[in-house]
Parts: sequence; structure tokens; C-alpha cells
Amino acid sequence: MAAEIVHDAGRRQLHLRCEDNGVGIEKGNLERVFDQGYSTKSRETNYGIGLHWCANAITGMGGRIWAASDGPGRGAAMHLLVPLT
Repeated sequence: MAAEIVHDAGRRQLHLRCEDNGVGIEKGNLERVFDQGYSTKSRETNYGIGLHWCANAITGMGGRIWAASDGPGRGAAMHLLVPLT
């Protein structure tokens, strides 16, 4: 986990980054992980709404969320950029 204040387009923003060394995310799914209902897990245990809700909340605050991964088996990182007032 890392946090830093960044200056972009004249705005101060908080950049949070959470990384893991897990299963990773295929390049074609980096955007899809935020779609409502999308999940790589079983429908019996997961409904694919968690990251979708996060994306809606961050966007509603004027921020941005994105995923990064070097591919399957190489871990992933979630980035959140939140404006500071």
C-alpha cells in the first residue's frame, strides 16, 4: 500500500495504490473488473458489484480508479486518485 499527494492539471489529489502478488488480471479485463456483474469468481459466492460500487463512489467524488497488472500470475495493483479540497 502506498499513498502520495500528486499535482495534476492544477489540482491536488491523493493517489492510493494497493498491490498484491496474486493471480493477476489479463490485459483485456483491466477495464472490465469495474463493470457491474463482472467477476472471475463463482456466482454462488460473488455478485461482481464490489469494484463497480467503488468505481461509482470514486467517480462521484470527481476521482478515478484503475487496475494495472502485468498479466496472469503476476499480481495486480488498484489505483485510486481522489481530489483534495
